[in-house]
Amino acid sequence: MPKFGAVAGLKPKKSKKKSVSTSQLKKKAWDAFSRYIRIKECREIGKCVTCNRKLTFKTTQAGHFITGRSNVVLFNEEIVHIQCSGCNIFLHGNINSYTIYMLDKYGEKKVREFIKLKGQILQYKKQDYIEIKEKYDKLYNDYKILHNILDTD
Repeated sequence: MPKFGAVAGLKPKKSKKKSVSTSQLKKKAWDAFSRYIRIKECREIGKCVTCNRKLTFKTTQAGHFITGRSNVVLFNEEIVHIQCSGCNIFLHGNINSYTIYMLDKYGEKKVREFIKLKGQILQYKKQDYIEIKEKYDKLYNDYKILHNILDTD
């Protein structure tokens, strides 16, 4: 007599684990990184770095100083800062104002180093994205605890 749910003479199918794609892991890592940048800078700066518009956590975006979002700059905390959607999306980063902010914050020598990163390529593996996500999830949660932030959603 076959076991409950089994068809006589057939083996039960083994469930296949769905493999998570590299692009899905990259998105999850970016979401964790972006969330950390936004909570930290929203509390410390509280305004768009390019137009000075006051922001809340829900209205912030993590905008890159170096355009293109190549992997070498994607997760660089010194190159990603909070912006409003108007500057980040509609003004394509509002690069003139962003440059002034970066020069004031880091100085010309460091900004020149950042600009040189644009053409560089960094290849991440799946495990790298997993580790980046874990790192920034922990930083985000630790930051919330440290500053007694109850809700950001």
